[in-house]
Amino acid sequence: MRKYLVKSSKGKENKAESETKTSSDFTLDKETITGNAIILLLLVTLDQILKIIVVRGFSLNYGFFKIQLVKNTGLLFGMLRNNSSLIAYFTLILLGFLLVNYEKIVFSRLSMTAMVLILAGLTSNTIDRLFFGYVKDFIGVIFWPYFNTADSFVVVGALLYVYSLIQQKNNSK
Repeated sequence: MRKYLVKSSKGKENKAESETKTSSDFTLDKETITGNAIILLLLVTLDQILKIIVVRGFSLNYGFFKIQLVKNTGLLFGMLRNNSSLIAYFTLILLGFLLVNYEKIVFSRLSMTAMVLILAGLTSNTIDRLFFGYVKDFIGVIFWPYFNTADSFVVVGALLYVYSLIQQKNNSK
């Protein structure tokens, strides 16, 4: 494994951190973090705009594929139904943990992309829970419970993160 350097916006190396972080040609600097924050905000905005469109009455029905509003007060598959406040507080704690430990969790471009997707999905659904008491799901596939784009961000992000961990383990051999 190669060591990577954490650089400030002025391009100066932080030697203390560069000795503890390892990955192949990956730099986590302020510009990268700022760019990721912008992407995260754009993803949250996209999800919220799509939810607004559906709340205002947009629907679609292609037999096996539907777009219609479903109010979800629980987690996936109806777990913890009617516990939006509990779920919101737990998610806020999880978001805080991920943000505080961001530099420890992110070790490659792929893991960084995964974390941005996970954070965007969690943030957008938490906004729903805190302001409306439920998550606005709207994508229905005949063989799967309703979900939304934020759910997709979390699932894709989690899969990418697992894949990045496998890659890191294989590269360390």
